[in-house]
Amino acid sequence: MTRTIRWASLIVISQAAFFTEFERFDRHLEKLKGTAPNLDYVGICSPNYLHDAHIRFGLRIGADVICEKPLVLNPWNVDALKELEQETGKKVYTILQLRLHPALMALKEKNCIRTCP
Repeated sequence: MTRTIRWASLIVISQAAFFTEFERFDRHLEKLKGTAPNLDYVGICSPNYLHDAHIRFGLRIGADVICEKPLVLNPWNVDALKELEQETGKKVYTILQLRLHPALMALKEKNCIRTCP
């Protein structure tokens, strides 16, 4: 049995959608309401100070959330996210963004030499 994963990101999985503006993402979800399956995951790649609000939004729309570090700027906000996870039955997953790691920068430069005009 094949399962299609619905994914949206504020930064490729089957049936993915990409948004750079939160308002457009919210509007897109409103248009889909009742016509498409719920999202399985929301990826948060917004500025750090917006992570908390965007994570809360993702949980409230019924999606698991994947967010780069830091999840929140203030430690006490983690408890509120844990409560929201319990209320919604959805989870928050975190990743460490290594875009400035020397090995990754070298790989990017090497690939750009081969592929960039």
